[in-house]
Parts: sequence; C-alpha cells; structure tokens
Amino acid sequence: MTEKLLHEIFNDAAYIILDMAWPKKCDFIAACYYGNFEKVKSTRYISFNQLEKGFEPTCKAGYNAIAIIILEIMKTRKSVYKFCDLGLGYACYGGHLILVQIMIKYGAKHFDWGLRSACEGGYPDLVDLMIENGANNFNSGLSFACKGNNPELVDLMIHKYGAREFNYGLTSACEGGHKDLAKFMITLGATEYIGGFFSSVKGNHPDLAKLMAEYNPGLYSEYQPWMNGTGPLPPPVSLYDDDSDEYDSDEYD
Repeated sequence: MTEKLLHEIFNDAAYIILDMAWPKKCDFIAACYYGNFEKVKSTRYISFNQLEKGFEPTCKAGYNAIAIIILEIMKTRKSVYKFCDLGLGYACYGGHLILVQIMIKYGAKHFDWGLRSACEGGYPDLVDLMIENGANNFNSGLSFACKGNNPELVDLMIHKYGAREFNYGLTSACEGGHKDLAKFMITLGATEYIGGFFSSVKGNHPDLAKLMAEYNPGLYSEYQPWMNGTGPLPPPVSLYDDDSDEYDSDEYD
C-alpha cells in the first residue's frame, strides 16, 4: 500500500470521525487542521474566534487555498492585516514560500517577525525575502537561528549583516539545547552565563546547564543532582518577593 494511499485513507477516516463525533462549531477548525478545502469553503457564519483558531494550523501546514479563503473573509471584517502578520511568521517557520508570498500580497508588514521565524526554521531563501522587504533586526535573527540550530544562518547574520548581540545567541542556543552553538557564542564574546544557565533549565538541558555553571562555580548547588543525572529538576524560582506583588528588579540586573 503506497504512502499516498495511506494518507488518503487517513484523511477520509479523519473526516468521517469528525463529522460523527465533533461538535458542529468545531467543524471549521478541524477542517483547517486537516486541510479539507471543500469543508472550509462550504462553511457559513464563521465566528472571528473560529477563523483565528483555524488560521494557525492552516499556515503552519501550508494550506494556501484555505489561507486565502480566511484572508478574504477577514478583508470584510477589517482584520486582515493582523492575520497576515501572524500568517507570515507561521509560514516562514514552516518554509512555505508560496504562502509567505500570499501573506505579503494581502498586506503583511512585520517582516522582522518573518525573519526570525525563517532563521529558526532554517530557510535561507525566506531570510533573503524578508530582508528584501525591509527586515533589519539581525540580532533577533541571530538569536532565533541559534535557537533553531542553524549554523549557516548564524554565520549569515554575523558576517553578512553584522549581528553582534552574542548573548542573545548564547541564551537561545542554551534554551534549544545546542551545545556547539552555545560554545561558539562564548568564543565570540558572549558572557551571559546566568541567562544561559536558566535558559538551559527552561529547555531541560542539564548538559548545557552544567557548561554554564562552570563559569559560576558553586552558584547553582541546588541544581547539581539534576545536572549530574541523579535527581529531579528543582521547582522554578519565583520572580516575586514574598511580601510584595512587585517584580524583584534585581532579577533583571
């Protein structure tokens, strides 16, 4: 049985199950999720909430025709630009070039969001397209290229476009669990070891946390069992004082 046939059988079965078991108000969202163009096209009286919830999976999967239907509906409700910018980010992250072009045609303007999404997703052609349209936050691009473990784009942001916020790259590489890029950021001058440590904790990467802790010996003793693989991850530290609802500004110094 071919992969294509299996895919068709799966989709047919999914639609039958959705028709039988899902509440009707969810039909539109489910149709977007599974790329069921005919069901989307035939749906009437769609709420803004349904459109918003259906648009994200549509763009992430690269369903061009369904995206156009939603954008055309949003044109009548004067919310199309917000949707275009959201769609631009999702489409760039997924590498969907045609869908990116559709978002631009309908009025997407936040090309820096597209740039960082393309850097994280690892799509140089989309990075170039975003820059051609005016994106210029290359430090953000560097950060997200590190988070997505895309050395080629890290190199592009640094050497072609002059990104120099290596601390951003360090913390993002730590959060993503990419040790080689974290080390590379340190060789370039990154020193945000505390941020790198807690980004490693956030991403649950004890090997990187241990690397960051080497630059601050003894500072994170409560995390040692977790870093050594002999204990659980400690609970997160609150950013609030015990007797106050205000943020502790020292956490951000």
